[in-house]
Amino acid sequence: MRVLLLTLLVGGALACQNRLDTVVQEAIGGATDLSTSVHDDCNSDVGTFLAAHAPSYKKVLRKSLSLSLKYLAISSHFGSDLNHRLGFKKLFREASDERFDQAIDMIKYVIKRGGNVKQALSVQVTAAPLRPQALSSLGLALADAKDMYAEQAQLHSAALCLSPSAAGCSVDADLAHQSQDAIESEVERVNELASKANQLAAMFTTTEYSLAEHLFDQHLL
Repeated sequence: MRVLLLTLLVGGALACQNRLDTVVQEAIGGATDLSTSVHDDCNSDVGTFLAAHAPSYKKVLRKSLSLSLKYLAISSHFGSDLNHRLGFKKLFREASDERFDQAIDMIKYVIKRGGNVKQALSVQVTAAPLRPQALSSLGLALADAKDMYAEQAQLHSAALCLSPSAAGCSVDADLAHQSQDAIESEVERVNELASKANQLAAMFTTTEYSLAEHLFDQHLL
């Protein structure tokens, strides 16, 4: 297996070298139909990312974009004159920005690994308006963060061949490193949201829950 992998890597490198040598020789020889398109042989496709992991990675990318739009809608809901929960508006606007930045970083990673995102940016937006209550919104965001943790953990496991698969597995060390960083971010996000949810829930009483929401909302500003 190691010999085969080494052969493929060396073969790919030599294909690029040979192609560039051909371009040089054609240029020196004064070829009239000189072809300088070398991308098929000289590209940044390395490891097993494109062949084995890109579809799963792009799925997580789409989820991140979808969450960004979702939180933007929730932020607008809390910022309306009817609700006027400016702390929650700020919280979900920041959450939207974080997910958008995450998606941008993932797009850059796909391109760095020699891929493209032409089919990865098609995100479905829910038609129903998102109008959660303040406490419920924290639970919603917490569930999303745990789902994203699971998605990133699955990428990490697949990149290290830690999960059994009938189709075999393909190790990709760089993807494992990248997903490990993402996992750490999700753990921090889960902890922060769980803490906020518990704090607000502890403040609730039967008659004064609106006051609890108001005080916690001010705390978020």
